[in-house]
Amino acid sequence: MVSSSAEVVLNQGDYYYDHYEIIDAENNVIKATHEHPLLIQRYHDEVDVDGTSRMIYRWARVRELLATDKLITIDGTPIDIHSIRKVVGEDIFYSLNVEVTDSYIVRWGDKMVIAHNGVGK
Repeated sequence: MVSSSAEVVLNQGDYYYDHYEIIDAENNVIKATHEHPLLIQRYHDEVDVDGTSRMIYRWARVRELLATDKLITIDGTPIDIHSIRKVVGEDIFYSLNVEVTDSYIVRWGDKMVIAHNGVGK
């Protein structure tokens, strides 16, 4: 992974009623709204009939995450998701727009995972 500096051009808080908590094996939590994109690895243990790995890396919105997906750290290491929980209750969330890279780092316990602006996606 290559890191670079970027400018935060939007940092706006707003209250959301429904959101998700993504929990790792050490009970660290990322809270996010349903549409927020995170970089994941999917199909990491699946192989096609010809022996080709089906593993892919992609942006996935939190509502699309599977418990078998892995979040990707800044050094490219895949990290297991222990559970995903939908929360019905108000909390404040911040919309960030980071230009020109459109992605940024989110702390998940002692790990740093990759997130996307999600603006315009």
